[in-house]
Amino acid sequence: MQPNGTERSRTGFVQFLIILIIVFLTLIMVLIWKDGRASLVMVLSILSLGACLYLMARVRGLERGHDQLLETLAHQRGELEAATAERSELEGRHKELTSLYRAISAVNAVSNYNQAFEAVLTAAIDLVHGDTGSLMLVDKDRTHLRFASAVGIREEVLTTVKPRIGEGIAGWVAEHAKPVLLEGSAGSDPRFEDTGRNPELGMGISIPLEGSSAVIGVLNLGITVNDRGRVFTDGDLRFVYIFAQHAAIAVERAQLLGAV
Repeated sequence: MQPNGTERSRTGFVQFLIILIIVFLTLIMVLIWKDGRASLVMVLSILSLGACLYLMARVRGLERGHDQLLETLAHQRGELEAATAERSELEGRHKELTSLYRAISAVNAVSNYNQAFEAVLTAAIDLVHGDTGSLMLVDKDRTHLRFASAVGIREEVLTTVKPRIGEGIAGWVAEHAKPVLLEGSAGSDPRFEDTGRNPELGMGISIPLEGSSAVIGVLNLGITVNDRGRVFTDGDLRFVYIFAQHAAIAVERAQLLGAV
């Protein structure tokens, strides 16, 4: 934060006038001194010269004080902006943690385990503000994945698509037990082929559901290309991964109680 042009011009003009008056008074004093007549004019000139010198010193002092004040204000402004940014970050984290807590609580509150899969998927979609998703479970032979719950996926896909473990995005996640954050075509990623991916999907998250001894399913979340105001981030991936660890317990419990 620096003085503006108007302030600098005004200060420079005042200094110029003071210097001009000093030069004028000095010239008068020299002329009077050469004339050899000390008079009232001489005394007044000396007093005026001293007043101008004092005024000039005061102007410079005010300038220094003004600059110091601006530096202090700039420093305080920087501290305020840093504190505001830190507060905003803390509020964001609090909001995310609150959303995560609500998602986990929603899953744990399900008493009818026949509804556990739908509760898990709904809570996960709400957590990241997605608009489509699916919960896929590993079959008993551990060779394929099948849909247990889905939102925004065509019926023909649900009834015909049954990816093998290791194939496609969900199959890769089930085989390697690693999460995936994907934007655009899956064919651009060397880890897997673009098989069965919805062409309307703009971004996707796939998270393994790890049971007590092995991966028991995959949680897929997405944002369609029509939703331009929302993207998935690494923070979303991290929060869904944390959520999936709790969701896996509910899914495994539902399987053990014969919900599938």
